[in-house]
Amino acid sequence: MVTKRNHNYRAIDTETKEWVYGSLVGDDYLVTDKLLDNIETDGYIECWLNVIDPNSVCESVYIKDRHKTEMFECDVVAFSLDGKTYDKNHTFLLWYNRECSEMTAISLDSIYFNGYDYGNMKNPTFPYSVFALMCQDHWGDFRDIKVLGNIIDNPELLGEVDMLCVV
Repeated sequence: MVTKRNHNYRAIDTETKEWVYGSLVGDDYLVTDKLLDNIETDGYIECWLNVIDPNSVCESVYIKDRHKTEMFECDVVAFSLDGKTYDKNHTFLLWYNRECSEMTAISLDSIYFNGYDYGNMKNPTFPYSVFALMCQDHWGDFRDIKVLGNIIDNPELLGEVDMLCVV
């Protein structure tokens, strides 16, 4: 029996301009599973190599929202206190911080970009471990979490971003 693997990355295929999911190979390729219906595979999985836009590569954070949508780097996610409304104070960008070499969740309230990484001067940036706990909601603060989209397809989700000049 053939089982489908979890995908570690997503990126935009340069030919189809669609998102593809799979394992990253170098900087420009994703290997994806494509199981074909009604074809005997004798236990093998057919793999397809997709040429991708390296600027669109997003790593999975291995967490799903309450609507079963998998979260990836560059996604904007929102928490709701009442299960109905979402506001900027509880909305975060999932971003791999290159300076700290870790996945982070950055509040969209007062977000900035320094040409290399996103950050926030006013609110704390949460490391992945804290964000994962927020998603599990051990404290009972949040009633819902959902992926609003990603900043590659929807850069307007960031709202106003301060450009920080580094000298």
